[in-house]
Amino acid sequence: TYTLDCGNAVGDMIHVIDTDSGLGYYLNELKVFTETDLSLVTITSAAAKSWYQEPNGRKPDYAYDRDYTSFYSVKDGDTAGNFLKLSLEKEAAIHTVRVTNRIGHCCQERFEGTEVKVYKDNTAVHTCSTDRISSYAELAKDRQSVSHQTF
Repeated sequence: TYTLDCGNAVGDMIHVIDTDSGLGYYLNELKVFTETDLSLVTITSAAAKSWYQEPNGRKPDYAYDRDYTSFYSVKDGDTAGNFLKLSLEKEAAIHTVRVTNRIGHCCQERFEGTEVKVYKDNTAVHTCSTDRISSYAELAKDRQSVSHQTF
């Protein structure tokens, strides 16, 4: 799990952008918190360039469904320019975004190189955190310290 500082940027959408992994990443849960009281911001819809679309697939809505047994997955071989767009219920000052990569199984390293950005009116206004998610070793360390934690 990563908690990314979004600098209280005001926006109405969160974009998760796969910049260089080459393989599809798995996103278990993404939560957005406000500046004021760290309350949860409601995500109302999701869109993505690609995902596995078979029955019971790994669709974009799974990225915020609060079910840690489901996850969104970028389709392997279709990662170039991939994005996950999460629309917020209303414009808000975004304090943090908490990202839980796929818990257990495989492929946690595929989230390396991913960027999380705050958008307002379809324009990027802030890249969350000062560092992109850049190390599987960091991810593994974080997973061990908070695995199966409920948010």
